[in-house]
Amino acid sequence: MDLTRWAERALREVSEEGDCVERIRLLSTDGAAWETWTRPFSQPEQWVEDAERVVNDLVQDWPAVDIQLLFVAENRAGLVVSQCTKRTRGRQKGAQNGVFGGPSNALAESMASQARTTERILATANTQLDVLQATITALQNQNIALMAENARLHTELNNARPVIDPELVSGVRDMMPVLLQAFIDRNGKG
Repeated sequence: MDLTRWAERALREVSEEGDCVERIRLLSTDGAAWETWTRPFSQPEQWVEDAERVVNDLVQDWPAVDIQLLFVAENRAGLVVSQCTKRTRGRQKGAQNGVFGGPSNALAESMASQARTTERILATANTQLDVLQATITALQNQNIALMAENARLHTELNNARPVIDPELVSGVRDMMPVLLQAFIDRNGKG
């Protein structure tokens, strides 16, 4: 990937959660850190010039072999946000190749980095699960309390209904024809 395009994207992007690149590290494949840049960064074009200058200074002392470098952009928590590889060649003919751990060391470092990232993700997920479990428990307790209050109010309402004496109802029913006739007679005369 082109370092300039990568820098323009990595230095300007902000995730939905508000995460942005806080640190860029220059690593060799064995995981050795050769340089670190921290926020605030210069403009991407200026940062690339600075990064290229650092790499050019370093290759003067590195053995005359092909070397793969890795620019790693990390957020505030140290999680890898983005990476960009760069191939170069050392210029020191008499330098020992042992300065780099080789591919096996790079693989081990990569796996360790992935394991650390996975542990952080799992810790975050576990925290979110704990919060959700507490929320569900609180809602369940609230529902139980509301159902108990509903049952109490229902019982109270049933007990508060007035009871009409059946003899009174029977007496009013028996008197209805007489009352109705009296009403008709009174309104018919008036």
